[in-house]
Amino acid sequence: MSVFTWLFPNLADQPNLPALSEEDRLQIKAWLVAEGDSVLQGQPLVRIETEDVSLNLHSPVDGRLKQITTAVGQQIGQGQSIALFELEEL
Repeated sequence: MSVFTWLFPNLADQPNLPALSEEDRLQIKAWLVAEGDSVLQGQPLVRIETEDVSLNLHSPVDGRLKQITTAVGQQIGQGQSIALFELEEL
């Protein structure tokens, strides 16, 4: 098995998301899955919030959520590690 590190994306590059400025403080509000859970690409995994916006981030891969690296309540920025996934080798 290989490990995939999920880095927080640049939200300006994400389709269908509200425009956020660099001053917006993003915070992990809730994890919708637990460590050890199997997930599918596109599945909602984590809710993030600013003062004005609440949105879900979706899994970038199929795999198993190995470790959450950004806890509920923590602020997060572009390029910061969110979680580690175990990927099955084909």
